[in-house]
Amino acid sequence: MTGGAQTSQRIPCYEPGSGHPESDAALERVSRMFDGYVPNFHRVMAHSPAVIDAFEKMRASLQRTSLRPLERELISLEVSRRNGCE
Repeated sequence: MTGGAQTSQRIPCYEPGSGHPESDAALERVSRMFDGYVPNFHRVMAHSPAVIDAFEKMRASLQRTSLRPLERELISLEVSRRNGCE
């Protein structure tokens, strides 16, 4: 959003221990990647073990590209910016 407008989250975040051991394990892996932090994006996907698993597989595939880590990060940031993510 622009102009400092506040938005409300439409889908609540999954809370670890809410019933999907596969999601709990995925969020633990994400937490290790981000030094203990789990982005809301991942917590929302964790409502479905299949969704977060598919996302993790896609992310792992992208890690094997010929792009350098900085290039991958810049692409991620630009995609986020264009989609209005904060």
